[in-house]
Amino acid sequence: MANSTILYACTEHGLGIVNKPGTSTEWLPLRMVLQDRGIASVWAEPGPPIRVMAVTSSGDLLLSENGGRTWSPVSGFSSVAGIFESGDPPLPHIVTQEGTVARTTDGVMTWESLPFAAGEVQVSPGTSVVPAGEYIYVRGTGSGSSNVLRGNLATGEWSDMELDGAMSLAYDSDKGGLYVCTPLGVYASAGSTWTLLPGSPRDGTCIVAIPGPTAKPPTLLVGTPTGLSVSPDTNAWQPVDLPHEGSITDITRDPERRDRVYAATAAGYLLESGNRGRTWQAVNSTPIGSITYLFVVRI
Repeated sequence: MANSTILYACTEHGLGIVNKPGTSTEWLPLRMVLQDRGIASVWAEPGPPIRVMAVTSSGDLLLSENGGRTWSPVSGFSSVAGIFESGDPPLPHIVTQEGTVARTTDGVMTWESLPFAAGEVQVSPGTSVVPAGEYIYVRGTGSGSSNVLRGNLATGEWSDMELDGAMSLAYDSDKGGLYVCTPLGVYASAGSTWTLLPGSPRDGTCIVAIPGPTAKPPTLLVGTPTGLSVSPDTNAWQPVDLPHEGSITDITRDPERRDRVYAATAAGYLLESGNRGRTWQAVNSTPIGSITYLFVVRI
């Protein structure tokens, strides 16, 4: 069991890194790196050393082998849209804006291209890539009118999921449901059809699905332009009091403790909950600018 938690926050003015060591209840002061770059997404693996990869807002891929102190470009890629983990054991993958996918199995020294053809789809820059077994889900455009795409990692085929207006996607890793925020509310799908969840928040900016007990639905947390709503059963919804008001821009789960989640605000605050989003505490006291993407790693 890992002891320390590191939270990475992407902003248009750099990457924020904050650490909670050991069994401490207090976070160390947040530090900013890559302050001359806009950072769209980030991935890190437990160390030592703590290897971190970041995607810039212009689509460049950067690598740090020392937890973010120094960085170097990863050659061979341009227009990277997002980065994600998939497989057993989990391996880092990247997806480009042209719809190609590659993975590394040796610590980012070499990359293997998966059988995706360039140009078949356009993946939205800075998209959150949602892995789901042999599939990934992204926001983008293909041959249809949808902006939700599913990629098959084994065959390299992209499929149009026939749902437009998606702002954010989440996947229930236990029961297999896909959940998507749209201007009309949250849509759910366990296959090829979509259901609008009654009473779900409109104009959701971000979403996370926390697996529930056996035979129970997941808890859904949805960020909105005015705050955060939680549903313990995908049916009833209630707003949540937060230590800082305003738009919630991203939510992510702790990789080991399923009841613990983190959220980010447009004002630049990081928030932490240890009870599935019912109550929240602030991580940082000084805002760092609008946060667009969160990633958490346990070491």
